[in-house]
Amino acid sequence: MDPFQNFDPLDTSKNYFYQFDVWTDSSSLRFWPESISTIFLILIYNLFIWSLADRQIITMHYSKYSETGNGDLLNLLYIYTFWIIMIVLNIINQYMFVFSTKRKFRLDYWQIIDIITLGFVFSLYFDINKIFGSDPDNPLEIAFLSRAGLLCANNVLVWMRISGILLSFKEVGPMISLIYEMLIHLSKYLILYSLWIMCSAAIMTIIFFRYSPMCSEFSTTIFYLIGGFISNFDARRFSNFLLLGECIFMMYVVVSGILLINLLIASLTSVYEETMGKVDASHRSVLIQYYKRYKWEPNYGYLIFLTTPLNILNYIVYPISFFFKGGKRLIFNQYVVNFYYLFYFSLILLFFSAITLVVIPLCYIKGLVLYIGRQAELKIEALIKVLNILKWIFLGIPFLLYIFVRDLYYIITSVFKKIHIGENSMGRIRKYLTPEDVIVFLEFIHSKNNNSNTDLHVIFNE
Repeated sequence: MDPFQNFDPLDTSKNYFYQFDVWTDSSSLRFWPESISTIFLILIYNLFIWSLADRQIITMHYSKYSETGNGDLLNLLYIYTFWIIMIVLNIINQYMFVFSTKRKFRLDYWQIIDIITLGFVFSLYFDINKIFGSDPDNPLEIAFLSRAGLLCANNVLVWMRISGILLSFKEVGPMISLIYEMLIHLSKYLILYSLWIMCSAAIMTIIFFRYSPMCSEFSTTIFYLIGGFISNFDARRFSNFLLLGECIFMMYVVVSGILLINLLIASLTSVYEETMGKVDASHRSVLIQYYKRYKWEPNYGYLIFLTTPLNILNYIVYPISFFFKGGKRLIFNQYVVNFYYLFYFSLILLFFSAITLVVIPLCYIKGLVLYIGRQAELKIEALIKVLNILKWIFLGIPFLLYIFVRDLYYIITSVFKKIHIGENSMGRIRKYLTPEDVIVFLEFIHSKNNNSNTDLHVIFNE
């Protein structure tokens, strides 16, 4: 309960996520920066379109942003464009990586979406008003809808990118796959339902176009029947042939609401049960696919190390790498990746420092509470108790700051330390067990082996 004795030094027998060797060995750690990069991309683009809507300048051409005092939107647009270009160039990085390492390159759906996104990004630079001959101050509806459609399409594609990242998480990845499978089945169902509703609408329009405002036109009848499909209907709004209208309409509702809805539910239930039955297998297949992309290679690993948009540095480094052959290329890659890792390591240090400085006051308060409680339990003179409490009051903050500086020193000095998994495992064993302990344990186990009924768990606990 003494706060001055509760901070252990760094355990050198363990591996820590900030150490460089852990990043090269772990595909998942190198995947995290790409995930965070995508989140920043989403924030940047949504800030851009929210600002356009808030200032009511959706149809304004980007060339007029600065003139009208909206230079911040121009910067956001340029950042968004640059980011998407770097994402597409990352596909080229992947190709250079697999080409150099003699691996197989396969363009997946998510990379195709990234390429499509790039096309929609460039569409934001079109002057919609000039294309449709519209007045910028009073734009035509077609110009407004076209511009809004392009902005929305970009937003959908950007948000789809985060779905590709979430696929690698077991908690939500299988659910995304489930939604995809259900949408496929739903599309087949919608084809069947469309045929049924068009046939029903044609019949009701022909018979009742004079006797009901709900069936005055073919399009009106379709919307009316869709309302009936979701139980929003009035079967008695017919001025003539009321009984016939009620019968036909109720027949439509019965087939739509009972037969077709239950068919849809049964179909989606079957898809759900089938998909949830292979959650682990589908999740592993996604991990294997991603692992092939991020698996480390000592000669060209720098090509897959940095996240978007920092990956632009690879286009400077890659041509230089051809001047190094054999073992020299391995050393070149090591130096480049060490330099690249400084980008991540600096962010780790900043995050660690920020969190620690926030937590230090809380640690100080908690230490004071525990120290006061501990002193109350001790059977010593009251003056000594007061002195001990005053020691923490005056020296607690300096001591915690010292621990913070000490931890920074540990982190910085051990970040590029070579990690040997086997040696570290033995180091942890040696930390808690002496050779004499092992001998005693083995002798005890051998003494129990003659009894075939002995439970190994009982032996271990004993």
